[in-house]
Parts: sequence; structure tokens; C-alpha cells
Amino acid sequence: MKSKIIVAYHKRYEAPKNQLYIPLQVGKANSKVTLDMMGDNQGKNISSRNASFCELTGHYWAFKNLKADTYGLVHYRRYFKSPSSNKLFIKGHPILDENDLGHLKNFDVMLPKKRNFYIMTIFKHYQSYHFQKDWVTLETVMRDKFPEYLNALNIFANQTCMHEFNMFVMKKKYFFQYSRWLFEILFELEKKIDIKNYDAYQKRIFGFLGERLLNIWIIHHQQSIKIKELDTINLEKKLVDHVLDSFSLLKRKYF
Repeated sequence: MKSKIIVAYHKRYEAPKNQLYIPLQVGKANSKVTLDMMGDNQGKNISSRNASFCELTGHYWAFKNLKADTYGLVHYRRYFKSPSSNKLFIKGHPILDENDLGHLKNFDVMLPKKRNFYIMTIFKHYQSYHFQKDWVTLETVMRDKFPEYLNALNIFANQTCMHEFNMFVMKKKYFFQYSRWLFEILFELEKKIDIKNYDAYQKRIFGFLGERLLNIWIIHHQQSIKIKELDTINLEKKLVDHVLDSFSLLKRKYF
């Protein structure tokens, strides 16, 4: 079985020394940096839209150009932690390898363990950090295109936890099913949401909404898909960053 995991890069950084992982420069079409790896501007691509789609330009590249039996997406500094004591390490951390995938072959989808926001729902969190009108547009698009997913959207909006980072490993059948659904929604949202006056952070909107859509898709299919949650490794984030994140949530909630 051929498994491939895209590692999204936008700057020079250490890469895993293993054929399971494909380093991919995302946003290559508009980048002034040339990395020693394949770019997402080859083949059928949306590389030029990386500023608003983030790592999803790498996802789209894999969807349209890569042939595999299992597909995955991680970041240059964020990986799935190996659930076993394997021999594949990056910066001293054990990361997922082919042996792990073999042991996890009974699962259809692997995702990062959920982050819990505790003090606010997913909708309130989005409302606090982004623009509520864009969530309303998401609801409208889903009502028009995929009304059968509205219940999953409502369930998700009222939860306090979610899978983050647009990270996953999926068997081919589910990867293509999810990708077709995801990009049909995102491309429709792109037509309806004017982002020209958004700052650089808010212009990453379709990456942010992609994270939410993955959760909605999972909720809708959770009875028919076998899901495994895995720990993740952030090669750069320190404990102080987690504390600052938590403080930011409290500040937005109460002040």
C-alpha cells in the first residue's frame, strides 16, 4: 500500500528523511523564496491563492496530482506523534512512519486530538477571532449546496472543541470524498466573501474555514468512518505559548 503525507513548507526547515513524507513548498506561485523541493504550482493547482487558503493549496495539489492509497497533510513544524517507539525522528521527536500506519490500518481517518476551548463554543470562538458574517455565509452556502450537513454544522457550532490545523491521514476513498466536498464549498465561499479589505491574518479565511469544515464532515460521517485521534508535535511551540493562548481566550471572553 502506497502512503504519502504532504509536508507544507513556506520557509527553509528540516525535513523528515523518509519516503513517506513529501516536502512541498506551498504558495510557490507568488513566493520570492525558492526551496529545494517540489512546489504546489506544478500540475493542476491553486498555488496563487495560498494567502487565503494556507496549507490547503498543498491539500489541493495532492488531490489533483498525487497518486496514493493513503493521503496525509502535516506542517513543516507540526507532525503526528508516533504512537509507538519507532525510529523516525525529527529534531529529536518521534513522528508517524509506515510501521505506525500499518498498525493503524483498521482506521479510515487519523486526526489531531481535539483542542478544547472550555469557556466558549466553536461559534463564539469564530465570532471572537474572525468575522461573524463569514460564518453566516458558510451556513448559507451549505444550506444551498449540502443541506444534509446542516445538522452536523449546528452540532459543531455548539461544541467547545475541534480538530485543528487541517491535518489528517485518510484512506484514498475518504480523502477524495472529503476533498471534492471541501473545495466545492470553499470555492463557492470565495465567490461570495469579499476579502480585499481584510488584513493579512483575516485573509487566511479559507484556511480557517477549512479547519471547521473538516470537523463538520467528520461529525456527519462519524457513524460510518473509523476515526483515530493522535497526539501532535509542534517543533517550535513552548509551554509559554500555550499559557498565552489560554490568556487570550480569557481576555476575549471576559474583558
